[in-house]
Amino acid sequence: RDLCLGVRRGECFALLGTNGAGKTTSLSVLLRRVGATRGRVFIEGSDMSHRSAEEMLSGVGFCPQANALFDELTGREVLRFYASVRGVPRGDLERYVSVWGDKVGLSEHMDRPCGKYSGGNKRKLSLAVAFVGDPHLSVLDEPSAGLDPAARRAMWRVISEAKAGPQGG
Repeated sequence: RDLCLGVRRGECFALLGTNGAGKTTSLSVLLRRVGATRGRVFIEGSDMSHRSAEEMLSGVGFCPQANALFDELTGREVLRFYASVRGVPRGDLERYVSVWGDKVGLSEHMDRPCGKYSGGNKRKLSLAVAFVGDPHLSVLDEPSAGLDPAARRAMWRVISEAKAGPQGG
Protein backbone atom coordinates (compact mmCIF):
# COMPACT_ATOMS: atom_id res chain seq x y z
CA ARG A 1 0.00 0.00 0.00
CA ASP A 2 1.08 3.52 -0.80
CA LEU A 3 4.45 2.50 -2.21
CA CYS A 4 6.60 5.36 -3.46
CA LEU A 5 10.21 4.84 -4.40
CA GLY A 6 12.86 6.37 -6.55
CA VAL A 7 15.88 4.56 -7.90
CA ARG A 8 18.67 6.30 -9.78
CA ARG A 9 20.52 4.78 -12.73
CA GLY A 10 23.20 2.42 -11.45
CA GLU A 11 21.51 1.95 -8.08
CA CYS A 12 20.41 -1.35 -6.66
CA PHE A 13 17.51 -1.56 -4.24
CA ALA A 14 15.63 -4.35 -2.51
CA LEU A 15 12.08 -4.78 -1.32
CA LEU A 16 12.16 -6.62 1.99
CA GLY A 17 9.20 -8.02 3.86
CA THR A 18 7.54 -11.11 5.22
CA ASN A 19 5.79 -13.68 3.06
CA GLY A 20 2.58 -12.20 1.68
CA ALA A 21 3.70 -8.59 2.25
CA GLY A 22 3.26 -7.72 -1.44
CA LYS A 23 6.82 -7.65 -2.75
CA THR A 24 6.13 -9.77 -5.84
CA THR A 25 2.82 -7.99 -6.42
CA SER A 26 4.59 -4.61 -6.30
CA LEU A 27 7.11 -5.80 -8.89
CA SER A 28 4.25 -7.17 -11.01
CA VAL A 29 2.56 -3.76 -10.96
CA LEU A 30 5.85 -2.09 -11.90
CA LEU A 31 6.15 -4.45 -14.87
CA ARG A 32 2.46 -4.14 -15.80
CA ARG A 33 1.90 -7.86 -15.31
CA VAL A 34 -1.03 -6.90 -13.08
CA GLY A 35 -2.98 -3.67 -13.01
CA ALA A 36 -2.62 -1.15 -10.22
CA THR A 37 -5.76 -0.28 -8.30
CA ARG A 38 -4.46 3.26 -8.10
CA GLY A 39 -1.31 5.24 -8.70
CA ARG A 40 1.16 5.41 -11.56
CA VAL A 41 4.53 4.02 -12.53
CA PHE A 42 7.22 6.32 -13.90
CA ILE A 43 10.45 5.03 -15.44
CA GLU A 44 13.11 7.58 -16.33
CA GLY A 45 10.53 10.34 -15.92
CA SER A 46 7.99 8.82 -18.30
CA ASP A 47 4.52 7.83 -17.13
CA MET A 48 4.26 4.19 -18.16
CA SER A 49 0.45 4.22 -18.15
CA HIS A 50 0.59 5.99 -21.52
CA ARG A 51 2.84 3.40 -23.14
CA SER A 52 2.10 -0.01 -24.52
CA ALA A 53 3.41 -2.91 -22.46
CA GLU A 54 5.65 -3.92 -25.38
CA GLU A 55 7.16 -0.44 -25.65
CA MET A 56 7.73 -0.19 -21.91
CA LEU A 57 9.18 -3.67 -21.49
CA SER A 58 11.56 -3.56 -24.46
CA GLY A 59 14.21 -1.96 -22.22
CA VAL A 60 13.39 -3.89 -19.05
CA GLY A 61 15.00 -7.14 -17.92
CA PHE A 62 13.14 -9.41 -15.52
CA CYS A 63 14.15 -12.41 -13.45
CA PRO A 64 10.85 -13.72 -12.02
CA GLN A 65 10.47 -15.55 -8.73
CA ALA A 66 9.56 -18.72 -10.65
CA ASN A 67 11.76 -19.46 -13.65
CA ALA A 68 9.92 -18.63 -16.88
CA LEU A 69 12.02 -20.45 -19.44
CA PHE A 70 11.13 -22.38 -22.57
CA ASP A 71 12.06 -25.96 -21.61
CA GLU A 72 12.45 -27.14 -25.21
CA LEU A 73 14.83 -24.30 -26.17
CA THR A 74 18.54 -24.33 -25.40
CA GLY A 75 20.04 -21.70 -23.12
CA ARG A 76 21.65 -20.15 -26.20
CA GLU A 77 18.28 -19.90 -27.96
CA VAL A 78 16.61 -18.37 -24.90
CA LEU A 79 19.29 -15.67 -24.54
CA ARG A 80 19.28 -15.01 -28.29
CA PHE A 81 15.49 -14.52 -28.18
CA TYR A 82 15.58 -12.04 -25.26
CA ALA A 83 18.55 -10.15 -26.70
CA SER A 84 16.71 -9.71 -30.00
CA VAL A 85 13.56 -8.53 -28.18
CA ARG A 86 15.72 -5.86 -26.51
CA GLY A 87 16.95 -4.64 -29.87
CA VAL A 88 20.41 -6.17 -30.03
CA PRO A 89 21.51 -6.05 -33.69
CA ARG A 90 21.45 -9.45 -35.38
CA GLY A 91 25.23 -9.34 -35.96
CA ASP A 92 25.87 -8.89 -32.22
CA LEU A 93 23.53 -11.59 -30.88
CA GLU A 94 26.08 -14.38 -30.56
CA ARG A 95 28.56 -12.15 -28.74
CA TYR A 96 25.88 -11.06 -26.25
CA VAL A 97 24.77 -14.66 -25.71
CA SER A 98 28.36 -15.83 -25.14
CA VAL A 99 29.15 -12.96 -22.76
CA TRP A 100 26.14 -13.70 -20.54
CA GLY A 101 26.55 -17.48 -20.72
CA ASP A 102 30.11 -16.98 -19.45
CA LYS A 103 29.16 -14.42 -16.79
CA VAL A 104 26.61 -16.70 -15.12
CA GLY A 105 28.76 -19.82 -15.46
CA LEU A 106 26.68 -21.68 -18.05
CA SER A 107 29.08 -21.80 -21.01
CA GLU A 108 29.22 -25.59 -21.05
CA HIS A 109 25.42 -25.91 -20.82
CA MET A 110 24.31 -23.34 -23.39
CA ASP A 111 23.49 -25.90 -26.08
CA ARG A 112 21.36 -28.12 -23.83
CA PRO A 113 17.57 -27.71 -23.57
CA CYS A 114 16.59 -25.64 -20.51
CA GLY A 115 14.24 -28.40 -19.39
CA LYS A 116 17.31 -30.52 -18.63
CA TYR A 117 18.98 -27.84 -16.48
CA SER A 118 19.24 -28.23 -12.72
CA GLY A 119 17.23 -25.78 -10.62
CA GLY A 120 20.36 -23.74 -9.91
CA ASN A 121 21.28 -23.53 -13.59
CA LYS A 122 17.74 -22.42 -14.44
CA ARG A 123 18.15 -19.57 -11.92
CA LYS A 124 21.48 -18.62 -13.50
CA LEU A 125 19.88 -18.54 -16.95
CA SER A 126 16.97 -16.47 -15.62
CA LEU A 127 19.50 -13.98 -14.23
CA ALA A 128 21.27 -13.82 -17.61
CA VAL A 129 17.88 -13.19 -19.28
CA ALA A 130 17.38 -10.19 -16.97
CA PHE A 131 20.64 -8.58 -18.09
CA VAL A 132 21.26 -9.67 -21.70
CA GLY A 133 21.11 -6.73 -24.08
CA ASP A 134 21.96 -4.17 -21.37
CA PRO A 135 18.37 -3.18 -20.46
CA HIS A 136 18.06 0.20 -18.71
CA LEU A 137 16.13 -1.45 -15.85
CA SER A 138 16.48 -4.98 -14.47
CA VAL A 139 13.96 -6.33 -11.97
CA LEU A 140 15.00 -9.39 -9.98
CA ASP A 141 12.47 -11.27 -7.84
CA GLU A 142 14.34 -13.54 -5.40
CA PRO A 143 17.21 -14.15 -7.83
CA SER A 144 19.23 -16.27 -5.39
CA ALA A 145 16.43 -18.73 -4.57
CA GLY A 146 17.70 -22.28 -4.99
CA LEU A 147 21.36 -21.34 -5.40
CA ASP A 148 24.13 -22.81 -3.27
CA PRO A 149 26.42 -20.39 -1.35
CA ALA A 150 29.13 -20.30 -4.05
CA ALA A 151 26.57 -19.68 -6.80
CA ARG A 152 24.97 -16.93 -4.68
CA ARG A 153 28.31 -15.14 -4.33
CA ALA A 154 28.85 -15.43 -8.09
CA MET A 155 25.32 -14.11 -8.69
CA TRP A 156 25.93 -11.02 -6.52
CA ARG A 157 29.18 -10.41 -8.42
CA VAL A 158 27.25 -10.52 -11.72
CA ILE A 159 24.64 -8.10 -10.35
CA SER A 160 27.35 -5.75 -9.10
CA GLU A 161 29.07 -5.74 -12.50
CA ALA A 162 25.77 -5.20 -14.32
CA LYS A 163 24.79 -2.24 -12.17
CA ALA A 164 28.14 -0.60 -12.93
CA GLY A 165 26.99 -0.05 -16.50
CA PRO A 166 26.62 -1.62 -19.93
CA GLN A 167 28.40 -4.92 -20.25
CA GLY A 168 28.52 -5.09 -24.03
CA GLY A 169 26.39 -8.14 -23.77
